[in-house]
Order: sequence, then C-alpha cells, then structure tokens
Amino acid sequence: MIDYRVFLTYELLVIALPLLIILLYYILFTIVVLVRSSPPVKRENDLDVSFIVPTYNEESYIRQKIGALRELKPNDQIIVVDSGSTDATPSILDEYARKGYIDFIKEDTRKGKATALNKAFLETKGRVVIITDADAFLPPDSVSKLLENFADEQVGGVGGALIEVKNKDLDKIDVTSTSFLKARETFRILEGNLDSVPFTEGSLVAFRQELLSPLPIDTISDDMELVLLVREKGYRVVFEPKALVLGVVPTRYLARLKRKIRHQIGSIQAIVRHKKMMFNTKYGYFGTFIMPFHAFRLLIQPYLVFSSLILGLIFFPELINVLYSIPLYLYGVLFVAYILMESLTILVKRYSLLLAVFHLIILQGVTVIAHILYYKKQKYIAW
Repeated sequence: MIDYRVFLTYELLVIALPLLIILLYYILFTIVVLVRSSPPVKRENDLDVSFIVPTYNEESYIRQKIGALRELKPNDQIIVVDSGSTDATPSILDEYARKGYIDFIKEDTRKGKATALNKAFLETKGRVVIITDADAFLPPDSVSKLLENFADEQVGGVGGALIEVKNKDLDKIDVTSTSFLKARETFRILEGNLDSVPFTEGSLVAFRQELLSPLPIDTISDDMELVLLVREKGYRVVFEPKALVLGVVPTRYLARLKRKIRHQIGSIQAIVRHKKMMFNTKYGYFGTFIMPFHAFRLLIQPYLVFSSLILGLIFFPELINVLYSIPLYLYGVLFVAYILMESLTILVKRYSLLLAVFHLIILQGVTVIAHILYYKKQKYIAW
C-alpha cells in the first residue's frame, strides 16, 4: 500500500523546488541590483544608422515597412536581404532599389537568417546597425529612443520592447501574454542596469557597427547570438522599454507553439555555444549571475518541474493510473485551460495574470521538446 501522506509531501516538494530556486534567485538579484545597479547614460543624438531588413515572402508588409523607415531616417541606409522569396517580394524590392531607396541583396535560395545578416553586415555604412523584421512596425520615436542609449560608451547594443499584434490590423493589440511580458520587461531592465541582458527581441535591435561579427551559418537565434558576441567583446547590451515595436504573430495556436519551440532551440544552442562565459568573472555580473540563471532556466528547470511525473512512477509504480499523479493531472488541466483562454479574448483580458502562470507552465514542456529536437541535431536555420 502507498502512504499517500508521504507521496503528497514528495509531490509538493518536487513541484515547489524549482519555484523556490527561482524565488531565491530573484531575491538575490534584487539585492545585487539595489547595491550595484548602473543604468546606461542616455542622451539624444542623431547617429547615422544602417537598417537591415531580412525578408522571406513579405509582399503584404514590405512597402509599408520601407516607407516607414524612410520617414524615420530619410537620409540613412536601408539594406534589404531577400532569401529566396516565392511571392512578389523580390520584384517590389527591385523597384525600390532602382529608385535608390534601398540597397537590395538577393539570394536565389532560402539559406537562413544568419547568412542573410552576414551579407548585410558587409554593406553597412552607419555607426549603428538596426536589425528589424519586415512585419515589425515602429512608432515614430522608437529609433530615437534606441539611439539615446549609445551615449554610454560601454553600451554595445540595445533591444526594443515588443508588442504583439495578432493580425494585420495594427490597432488590435494582442494581450495574450500581457502580464508575462510586463514582468519579463521589468526583469530585462534590471539585468541591463546591472550588466547586460542575455537576449533581445529580434524584431528590433541595434548594435554598434564595429562590434558586429559574422554569425555561424547554423545560428538559430541570431538576436541571442549577437548579444553574447557583443558581451564577449566587453560591451553591455541593454533593454529600452520606450523603443516599442509592433510585431505580427501567428493567430493559430499550433503556429505559436512552433515559434516558441524554435526560440527555445535557438536559446539552448547559444547557451551551449558560449558556455565558457558562465561563472567567468571576466564578464562581470553577466558571467557570474545573469547567464548561469538563464542556463538553469533553459537546461535544468523544465526537468525539475516534470521530474515528479517520472520519479513518481519509478518509486510508486502502483500509480500507473495517472489521475493519482497530482502534477500530471494539474498540467493537463492547465494545458486545456491555456488553449481555451488563448481562444477566448474576453477571458484573456480579465485573467491575464492567471494566463501568465499557464504560459510559464506550458513553456516548460516546450523547452523539453526543444531539448529533444536540439540533441537530435534538427536544424531550424530558415526563418
């Protein structure tokens, strides 16, 4: 017979362990930030900019994108790299290139974003290079808010703040993960103030031109890879919450899930590739504090969260009836609730904080799937 008091205690401890570790980190992080915080020096400036816009089948957005960038910085360089589009995107870009509005780099086949960015890096002329997606739209002051941070000579890169839009109507803002995103943005501000963020939103990010290095062609998460390369050179990358970017995201749940899996695979790849930075005092608080936590979050935390499911059946084989396994039952309920709440906008608006909890639970499962795909050597270099 199973002593269910022992089993219940065991289950609750395993569920609570990752939460306690994360809570302890946040407490220590808050203390360190209060003592050692060093926000970047900001000042208005008008640095020359080279915009890079990678494209693949973006005929619906590319005209609006180029027009918006030319309004923001009329005299600055716009480089568009098309990677094997099969729609009207190349012909539209040819038209703009003939008028002298853009520098157009055309790839006949889809080779991946890293290859596209590497080609664009060779053509940049501005002191600051801003990478932005074709379906990401910038409010009028977004670029100026990014550039303010480069008044600090130790700032090598700046990331913008993503606002997700579920469809082509930019007036309808996606609130699916509002609470989660606000919490994440607050945390990024603190990380940047302490040392450096470990990643940025790929839809809007800026770097000093002289710090850019060629990306390995198999890079999946270019935004995280570039951040780590810049930090290796001794510069910090910060988050600018006032540099907003509206990014179109998939409306279908499975498409969103696939996108999250891809992001996690890229993050795992970058962490493993730059593992020498962890616990390395050469990289300040980033190496000793920030990056190890994100490595824990990506590489260990998901298995702590789900370990009760595996260990419970090993030590309590009588529990083949999974309804007795509290976490599995809980995760199943949360998964169904998450899908329902993603589908019902009114519930999302009312219970966005509760949805943030669901989001975090589902993210653990997504990360485990990402581990499997990463270690099976499946490549996702096309975007």
